[in-house]
Amino acid sequence: MDKVKLTKNSKISARNRFLWQVELVVTIDANHLEGSLGGWVEGVSNITNPDTGDLDGIILDDAEIFDSAKLYGGAIMRDNAQAGDSVVLRDNADVGGNTRLHDTTIIEGGAVIKGNLLCVGASRVHNSVNLFGDLTLKNTELSETPYQIQGSKHTAMYYNGLLHVGCAVGSIENIIENISILGERAGYTPFEIQEYLGYCNRIKDKYAVQ
Repeated sequence: MDKVKLTKNSKISARNRFLWQVELVVTIDANHLEGSLGGWVEGVSNITNPDTGDLDGIILDDAEIFDSAKLYGGAIMRDNAQAGDSVVLRDNADVGGNTRLHDTTIIEGGAVIKGNLLCVGASRVHNSVNLFGDLTLKNTELSETPYQIQGSKHTAMYYNGLLHVGCAVGSIENIIENISILGERAGYTPFEIQEYLGYCNRIKDKYAVQ
């Protein structure tokens, strides 16, 4: 069953893509009713289910999908999210905020993403994982919701033995030891460096890292 259709509304995106706006042919929720305008696609192939041929990729608000990226199987893009390259969103994934998805990233299995996530490489998020805040994932697979602390600039996330703070990834000990250098590279103020050192120590205490 089709859930959207293309309109004649078009624009050139900030990434210099020629995009078409969609219209909802079903009601998604109280804010996204049948007949209302949705997000933007480069072509119908971006929102076509490869198994059924239905246009069942749900793209809302100012979200954009382009290149060879695929959105289908009850998956939703909303807010200002963008997906390009060979990204796949399927199986009731829900991606919003200012999320940016690139390369061969796969979001599926009811995963919910909000905030300012940057996903690159062969990353995969699935199994109802819930992510928020400012995170960068590179060649990372998440199959369970990680421990997350949203700070004033980025999210500190601990998963599978690694601590992620903005673009920096490493062991808890390594991040703590180099927090001043990493913070300066990321444009943190001395106060923010101490803020994130506190988050790192909180995570260290929580997971009893010696």
